[in-house]
Amino acid sequence: MKAILLSLLVFIVALFGASTNGYAQIYYYSTTAAALLPGDTLQWDNPSSWVISSNPSGLTVPAVPTSGLNNVVVIDHKIKLTHDYQAAGANGKISIGSLGALLAKSYTIKFVEQSKKAIQRLSVASGGKITAASLEFYKSDASIRSATTLSCNLLLSNQSTFAISSNVVVKGDLIVYNGNTDTTTPDIDEGLSGASLTIEGDVLSISNGPLPGLFSDAVVVCVRKGGGCGRNNLDSNLHVNPNVDIPNNGCPPPSLPVELNSFTAHYVGGKVQLSWTTALERASASFTVERSTDAHVFKPIVNIPAAGQSSTLQHYTATDAEPVSGTNYYRLRQNDVDGMHAFSPVAVVQATAIKAELLAYGQAGSAAQLVVEVHTPGECRLLRVLDNLGRVVYSEAIPAATRGNLQRQIPLGQRTMGIYTVQAITSTGLLTQRLLLQE
Repeated sequence: MKAILLSLLVFIVALFGASTNGYAQIYYYSTTAAALLPGDTLQWDNPSSWVISSNPSGLTVPAVPTSGLNNVVVIDHKIKLTHDYQAAGANGKISIGSLGALLAKSYTIKFVEQSKKAIQRLSVASGGKITAASLEFYKSDASIRSATTLSCNLLLSNQSTFAISSNVVVKGDLIVYNGNTDTTTPDIDEGLSGASLTIEGDVLSISNGPLPGLFSDAVVVCVRKGGGCGRNNLDSNLHVNPNVDIPNNGCPPPSLPVELNSFTAHYVGGKVQLSWTTALERASASFTVERSTDAHVFKPIVNIPAAGQSSTLQHYTATDAEPVSGTNYYRLRQNDVDGMHAFSPVAVVQATAIKAELLAYGQAGSAAQLVVEVHTPGECRLLRVLDNLGRVVYSEAIPAATRGNLQRQIPLGQRTMGIYTVQAITSTGLLTQRLLLQE
């Protein structure tokens, strides 16, 4: 009885192994369905879109390439995929010929290593095409010889190699795991060159290091540092890596929204007067004046609307009413209507501390008057004059934000000579001077 059970067990294991091997290497070749006109798009989930080959076990297999199985998918026609797909198994892959196109614009295609070695799981011949939301490679290699655009992300993990010999655009982020992934130009036929990779988002990784070797110097790389794609659904350990080494940076300098002629800053009466002129403006939105005390960290202090479109000389002014005592650094942030910006050269101003002081002088008589000068680092809010009995004979509220140097000629009418008290109420305290008016 034991011998019979053992034989049965061996038979079941062998049968299971045969089934596994039968699914281990199934080839699907795209083919033009009789019901379609030449050039029409095939549907991935339509059995008529495929010819199945290399099924040595003779087992019944899925009529279309099924996600997660060990399928070799060869595409030489235009075919549309309407769900996510995973190429797995020991040798699962997708090969797109020069006339083939895989259209999966809203879906993610994953390539997963299951044989403990990296193999090429995606190849796109020159002239072929693949569109997808995201491509993800887990210890899997790719060879891309045709222009490719991903509407979301590109994920490379665990020694994956993403070899390109054309222009690849990723609208979202480049996601890197383990820090040992290469993006390189492969050995290609003579005459094929000009590989470039544009990342509209940023490079995300778990580490914050430079990821040396991530980009080959043969590939022109531009990371635009945009908003990314679907970041809320990613691993919470991933973050924007600002230190990635890019040997061949291909990002062009931002185009200036304006042609700036001049930008100057002058310290006058406790304030800094800023002025600038433009010779030409293209879709300019505004100018933001920014100030710094260390020439590194700048903070906005005022925003001035721009002309928008102009080919004539434009003049602008702004005032910093509260400069910091000491050295002040100013620059313009030139903003255009598309959200782009550029910075002007930095203007440096030395602001000296203002000593709080009140000076008053004048004369009595038929046209008595006082001349009052106020110097204050704060705001001057009120001026008033009192006679020797403490009665207010003159009072003036000063406009808000008036600081620095202030001068007034105050008429007193027919005042007799005597002692008068002049007061200036400021944001930093009360300034007082007593004086004797004589005819």
